[in-house]
Amino acid sequence: MSGWKKVLYYDQGYPDNYIEPELFLADLKKNLHTKPYRYFFVVQESGALVQQLSCVCCFICVFVWLQQEWLSPVVLMCCSFLLTLSSFLLVEVSTSNGLFSLSKTGNIQQFAMVIFFLCLLSPIMRTLTESISTDTIWAMSFGMMLVHLAFHNYGVPQAGAKVSDSVSLNAAVFAAVCLASRLTTSLDTFSLLSCAIEMFVFFPHFRRTIKEASPKFAVCMTALWVAASISLLITISSIALTFYLLTTMMITFVCPLWVIKLQHLKNNIYGPWDEAVLNKEENESVGNSDQSI
Repeated sequence: MSGWKKVLYYDQGYPDNYIEPELFLADLKKNLHTKPYRYFFVVQESGALVQQLSCVCCFICVFVWLQQEWLSPVVLMCCSFLLTLSSFLLVEVSTSNGLFSLSKTGNIQQFAMVIFFLCLLSPIMRTLTESISTDTIWAMSFGMMLVHLAFHNYGVPQAGAKVSDSVSLNAAVFAAVCLASRLTTSLDTFSLLSCAIEMFVFFPHFRRTIKEASPKFAVCMTALWVAASISLLITISSIALTFYLLTTMMITFVCPLWVIKLQHLKNNIYGPWDEAVLNKEENESVGNSDQSI
C-alpha cells in the first residue's frame, strides 16, 4: 500500500473519491441479518392466508344458500351467535389479556351496538342498489373481495408488502352490502351483514390472538376452515371447488417451496455507507448504568 490515508483535510495528489484497491469493498457484508426459513415453518405461516381465503369462500357460499333459500336466516343468526360466543370464551380461556376478554365489556358493547344499527339499516341496505344491474353487483363484489385479500394484514412482522386494515375491511363490507342488496327480505339482509361483521371484523383479531396463544391450534383452525369451505363449495359448483383446492394447494405447499428455493438469491448488502440505526435497548442499558454510577 502507498502512503495514502483516508482523510480529506490535506492534498495527497489523489481524487477525492480515490480508495486503495485493497480497501475497496473491504467492509462489505452480505445478508447480515437474514434469517433462513424452513419449509414447514413457511407452510405453517401460510395458514393465515388460507384461513382468510376460506373465510371469503364461506361467506359467498352463505350468500348463495340464503339467495336460493337453502338456509334460513334465523338458523344463520343462531349459528353466528354461537360461534362468536365460543370464540369469546376460547380467547378468554387461552389468554387473560386477549382482545376479546370478557372482563373488558367494551368490545361486547360495541358488537351489540353494531348489530343494533344493522337491524335498523337492513331495510335500507336491501334496496340500496336497486338501480344497479346484477352483473355490475357481481363484478364489484368480486373485485372488492380481491382488494380485501390483497390488503389484508396477515400478521407477518416487518412485511415488505403494503397492508391496510382499513382498506381491507372497507372492501369486504362494501362487497357484503352489495351482495346483501340482492336478497329478498330484510331479515336475510340483516343475517348476512351480521355474518359479515363477525367474519371480517372480529375473526382476524381472534385468529391473531389464538395464533399468539397456541400456534398448534392455529393449524387446526386452518384445517377446519378448509373443511368448511369444501363442504359448502361442493354443494354449489364443482368448478369453484376445483379452483379453490388448486389455489389452497398452491398457497400451502408450492409457494413455500418456491420461497425456500429462492432464498439463496437474496442479496442484502451492508457497509459503512449505511445510515446509523439507533438501538434503543443498548441506549437504555447505558442510561441505566450511568444513573447507577
